[in-house]
Amino acid sequence: MDSIKHVNLRFPDGTALLAYTGVAYLGNQHVSEWVVETLLEKRLTLGEALEAIRDGATNEIGNRTHRDFLVGGFQHGKPWAVRITNCELRPDYVSVPPLSKFEISGVEVTEPMAFWAGAIGLVTAEDIQTIRQAATQRTLP
Repeated sequence: MDSIKHVNLRFPDGTALLAYTGVAYLGNQHVSEWVVETLLEKRLTLGEALEAIRDGATNEIGNRTHRDFLVGGFQHGKPWAVRITNCELRPDYVSVPPLSKFEISGVEVTEPMAFWAGAIGLVTAEDIQTIRQAATQRTLP
């Protein structure tokens, strides 16, 4: 079954696009719905929202399955990229158990870039070249 695996985030101090890896459901709930419910009716900054996702994922997902949330956005007009994950940062991450809690890492974006997570073996060298070329030219393939 196909599944859209991203959520648009809008807060007073910024906007972002959150995408995620792994199965599309947590029990019977779609992960996109879970993200929205985690943030619903809370007055948060974008940074606080990412922390809420990290904390909620630690509580709801824990180490049951490998999961990455990749977030790119603008906060106060500055571009950045964030990864919220319970995966070890290694190419063979599925060969080891997921971490017991989710962690956040991020970087300010100062030049065009692409980043991805999950089953990296499914991304071909040709795919990577297309993505890098599009980022450099600022066009969509």
